[in-house]
Amino acid sequence: MKYGSPEHHAHIRSARWRWLVEERKSKVGHKCEVCGFRKYLQGHHVTYERLGCERIGDIRIVCRACHWRITQLHRSGWPIPKATRYVIRTTKRRIKWKRRWQRIKRRQLRTLFGSNP
Repeated sequence: MKYGSPEHHAHIRSARWRWLVEERKSKVGHKCEVCGFRKYLQGHHVTYERLGCERIGDIRIVCRACHWRITQLHRSGWPIPKATRYVIRTTKRRIKWKRRWQRIKRRQLRTLFGSNP
């Protein structure tokens, strides 16, 4: 089965695929494995080597936005595993820096105004 073929699209709509995705969702806590978002979750193939007979480890649960970013990298020539790892790494880094910036901002506001805003 080839990616993008009619068989692939039929597989994505199959009961077996839905079961795999639901199993993976329950394993990871019903949240995006990249950013932690809990809505608009989709199953994403990490590899197409076993397309049609995937294992649970061949699937990642990602939100629509993260799935779109991975797909865009893949369409521009990146291999799927590399694109997936890159999006995971850069998103986690961005979230980490955003949290640090929020802590710094809160600390600055506390020193300026004397209380926690």
